[in-house]
Amino acid sequence: MRRTDRELKQPEQLRAILERGMYCTLSLVDGEQPYSVPLNYGFSEENGTFRLYFHSAKEGKKLELVKANPKAAFTVVSRAEVPPQEQPCSYTCFYESVCGQGTVRIVEGEEARKGLFYIVFHVDPERAKLIPPGAEDGVCVWELVAEQVTGKAHR
Repeated sequence: MRRTDRELKQPEQLRAILERGMYCTLSLVDGEQPYSVPLNYGFSEENGTFRLYFHSAKEGKKLELVKANPKAAFTVVSRAEVPPQEQPCSYTCFYESVCGQGTVRIVEGEEARKGLFYIVFHVDPERAKLIPPGAEDGVCVWELVAEQVTGKAHR
């Protein structure tokens, strides 16, 4: 990272950005081409290892790509603001973001239910425990284990 003065290294700093982010851009491999899509997400963190959870239909392009190559990258931005400036080309951007890479796998059963819990908890903690039995059977739930994570902020 070129601007090490803006680098965030502590798990609690990264977790705070993931908590505030509204969506995650997930990047997958499509043969020789990248494929990137914004998704709702949830996450957990244990001993500095982040796991991101997503859900989708049980068929479609994303699922085909994950099955062909489970490697993925992600970005979550919790703040992006360009303050007004008098002079052109003197702009800056205040931001907070987390980026990472890892491996995606489809989870089922209790693991899928746990993934749905984290997804719902991220947007509505009060309702996360109200997920109806069997909800995990109607969707495909994915877990991305982040093998590398970086954070950066300019406040």
